[in-house]
Amino acid sequence: MISRAINLFAHYKKRLEEFGFKNVVITGLERDALYSLIWDSMPKFLLIDSDYKKGDTPFWITELRKMPGFKKINIVVVSLADYPADLAMYCIVNGARSYVNYMDGTEEFKKGMKEILKGEDYVSPVVRERQDKRNGMSISTTGHITDGQIRLIKAASNGWTNAEIAKTLEVSESNVEVRKSEVYTAMNVRNGIEMTIKAMRMGITSLDEIVFYGGDYQLKPLPKKAKKRKQKEIA
Repeated sequence: MISRAINLFAHYKKRLEEFGFKNVVITGLERDALYSLIWDSMPKFLLIDSDYKKGDTPFWITELRKMPGFKKINIVVVSLADYPADLAMYCIVNGARSYVNYMDGTEEFKKGMKEILKGEDYVSPVVRERQDKRNGMSISTTGHITDGQIRLIKAASNGWTNAEIAKTLEVSESNVEVRKSEVYTAMNVRNGIEMTIKAMRMGITSLDEIVFYGGDYQLKPLPKKAKKRKQKEIA
């Protein structure tokens, strides 16, 4: 289990062994040292203690899934305190197979841990409810995303402004808003963040294609407004 609560290592180990987990190793290692430990041991289960203050658990899972040989590891996220359902949902979206939260109640927590120990996937009822509201991961209305919409999705996922998207697609800025609305409807999402996540799940885009640039990036060719802004900065 990965945990940042170093003073509770012995307690966590004891409780996991009580649930029936064997050869439990608790660690506070991160990044390269953690990856080395996982690579050397190749555990059956990788339990991650979620940290709401840092909010980086979903990102961690994404990084772990990208590592060679780690895709088959059963990643389980464990919350021992309040943890937002939206954030927990993205742990599942990003590759965790299971999520349990002690705040769901002792019986539900034990039920989840028993399911996980048997090799089954388990998701907290609260998170499952949030997933149901967000999901249909399949396109629910149009049934088809056009090439033009795919270009818009990729541009918007990279943080391009409406003006920059309009220049790329050779349409007006007002038309970009209309097209975004059509994409949201077609994909059954509510906003740009959900659109990006869902586009990744559908294979329309990927993490490798998404790069959030700073304010000094340049599009080629530059939109007229961007050219004027760049000229002012140089002046």
